[in-house]
Amino acid sequence: MFPTRNSLFAYIANFLIALGLFALFVAVGWIEITSTLPLWLIVLFVGLINIFSTVVVRLLEVIALPLILLIAACTLGLGIFLWTGAAMYAILLLTAKITGLFVLTSVWYEAICLGLAFALLRFKVVED
Repeated sequence: MFPTRNSLFAYIANFLIALGLFALFVAVGWIEITSTLPLWLIVLFVGLINIFSTVVVRLLEVIALPLILLIAACTLGLGIFLWTGAAMYAILLLTAKITGLFVLTSVWYEAICLGLAFALLRFKVVED
């Protein structure tokens, strides 16, 4: 994540980053677009749905917190890094199932790469 103080810049930059990531993963073949809508409209719609999906996944994270801490302890902190990717992949998968606009890969290492890319390559607004 990249810190910024300007929320408008963060929203626009995150949209452009997500658009670039979608285009990259479509070209690689890890995401298959099933809709005839333009890619930018799909990314915009997915971004709106992700807001609600994130709430569901965050609630599941709270429930699974003991398991997450156990995995983090057993992997010397690497589990927290991978959990971020797994949670973002779960959000994208839930969004894909709800909308039907795209299909994600189910290969585990591709899923982790997808999740980590979308989770870590974004701007976050920081407070003073």
